[in-house]
Amino acid sequence: GTQNRFTHSIGVTKYGLEMLKSAVEHSKLDINLERWQRIITAAGIYHDMGHGPFSHGNQNALEYVTGLSHEEISARIIRGEMTLRELYKRLPSDLINDRERRSKLVQLEKLPIPSDVIINDLEENPELVAQIINPKSGTDLVGRNRFLVQIMNGSTYDADRLYYLKWDGQLTGLHEHVFKNPGHLISELSIVEVNGQKHLTIKEKALENVVKLLNDRSNMHCVGYTHKAVLKVECAFNEAIALALDSLPEIVGDLGEYLYLLDDDQFERLIRLSGDETSHRLYDL
Repeated sequence: GTQNRFTHSIGVTKYGLEMLKSAVEHSKLDINLERWQRIITAAGIYHDMGHGPFSHGNQNALEYVTGLSHEEISARIIRGEMTLRELYKRLPSDLINDRERRSKLVQLEKLPIPSDVIINDLEENPELVAQIINPKSGTDLVGRNRFLVQIMNGSTYDADRLYYLKWDGQLTGLHEHVFKNPGHLISELSIVEVNGQKHLTIKEKALENVVKLLNDRSNMHCVGYTHKAVLKVECAFNEAIALALDSLPEIVGDLGEYLYLLDDDQFERLIRLSGDETSHRLYDL
C-alpha cells in the first residue's frame, strides 16, 4: 500500500481545485476564483513536505525529539525558513561524504525553493499558503476566507481525506472500505457567508455521503491504519528512533528540525550511527 509523496500531493491538489471550482460555482458570493486556484494549487503541492523520512511511520518519534509536527515543518519550508540546501550544509560527515554533499548542493542550486516560486511565479505571500497548511500558526492572512483552510484542512471532509480514503483502500486491497464517490460529494459543495466569514458548506441532500465518508474512514483506521501488525511495527520503529536520537544529542542538537528533511537512507545511517544496541535490534525488527 505504498504511495510516494509526489503522487499523493498531485492527487490532493486535483481534489482541492475541484472542490474550490464546484463551491464557487454554486455560491452567490463574489469570489476571485483565479487567485484562489493559484493558492490552492500551491497548498496542495506543498502540504506534506514536512513529513519526515518514512512518513507517518516515525511521526511520533520526530515530534518527541523536536516538539514539532509535520504541519509546522511544512509551514517553515513554505516560508523559506528551512531549505534542503541548508540541510546539506549542516549534515555531519558521518552521514554524508564531501563528494555527495557537493553534488547535492550543485543540484539544489538549480531548483527554486517554495517561497521563491510562490513570490515570483504566483505573486502571492508564502505566509498565506503556510497558514492554510498549518492554521495553528495563525490565520490573519486567510482572514474571512475560511473556505481555503476548510478545503485543505477541514475537520470533516477535505481534499487530503478524499484522496487518501479512495486510494489507500484500493492500493491495500481493502476495497470494501474505499470511499468510492468523492466526485458526488464535491459536486454538492458551496460557499456561504456567516458572521462576515466565508465558509465551505455542503447541501443537506449530500449528508448521507458525508456519513459514508466518515464510516469508511473509521473502518480504514480499524482494519488498516491501526491494524495490530501495523501498530507493532510502528511502536518498535518509533522506540528505535527515540533511543537512537537520545544517544546522539550533539548531532540531533545541531540538526534539530532538519531531521524531518533527511531522506530514508540518511535517517537509517543516523540510527546506525548511535551506539544503542537496543535501538539497532528494534530497528532490525
